[in-house]
Amino acid sequence: MMLAGTAVDAQAAALRPFTPGSALKMRIVAANLAKDNSKRLA
Repeated sequence: MMLAGTAVDAQAAALRPFTPGSALKMRIVAANLAKDNSKRLA
């Protein structure tokens, strides 16, 4: 469920004009996804 939500957010961010703020948000989202994935794999 959470993954689907972030995928939608990522798509919306990609469609929006690029701003440094959205880049930072995407970096945070990516870091959180990586953390979740490593927890799942561990």
